[in-house]
Amino acid sequence: MSPTLSPTLSLVDRLVSARFAIVGAALVMAEQAAACPACVDPRAQTTTAMLISTACLSLVPLAFIGSVAAWVVRNGGVDRADRANEANED
Repeated sequence: MSPTLSPTLSLVDRLVSARFAIVGAALVMAEQAAACPACVDPRAQTTTAMLISTACLSLVPLAFIGSVAAWVVRNGGVDRADRANEANED
């Protein structure tokens, strides 16, 4: 009597094989996909532009999140005057 494979094990085997194939393809094509031509251009002007755009694209979302958090802290809570009024009403 030969053991039979369950459909779940078969699916797992296929997923593992697919992962190995994807990783292998990524390793083979890594040299071609290293970076865009503008990122590795030896000219200083292009490199400076890439660094500035990278800094802007990194800092703008952080500034937005920080400003929203500051607004929530400033406007989202109950005012001290409101708390004092509630305490005086009791």
